[in-house]
Amino acid sequence: MFNLRNLIREVFDSTEIVGPDALIEPVMARIPDECVHEALRQALRSEVRIVMDTRRGSNPLLTSQRASASNDKPWTRPYSWKVDGWREKWLRDQVVVDEDHAWKPLGDCTMSDLLYAATYRRKLASQNNAIADRYENIAAKLKEHGADSVRELPDDALEELMK
Repeated sequence: MFNLRNLIREVFDSTEIVGPDALIEPVMARIPDECVHEALRQALRSEVRIVMDTRRGSNPLLTSQRASASNDKPWTRPYSWKVDGWREKWLRDQVVVDEDHAWKPLGDCTMSDLLYAATYRRKLASQNNAIADRYENIAAKLKEHGADSVRELPDDALEELMK
């Protein structure tokens, strides 16, 4: 697969050229015709990112205007589309919020919704722990009787486990 960055390194390492503008022509001359589209795609990625970051940085809806601790100038958080995506996904996570098992996005939850959800999850955790304890008891019976599976346990051991 064609890699523009590797080609630029090769050309740079094999010449005495020091300026980016002077390096462009020798790099372009070594791009195979069938790879021109891919080279352009790779080169445009950084340019597109610059434009997107610049536009986001000037958009007051996408930046925070908190005052910096060191001076009175407004502080703007650098925009990250990855962090924004994680934040949005996190806020859309669904939470059980009442006895009828109604679900609500986390971003829309109230304090009472969250307290109910915490109680509900603790109840589920307790139930899961009880089931895990049961499985450990069954595993101990397998070991005790030298059985490879639960079906191989003697009837009296099965009856004891089913109590």
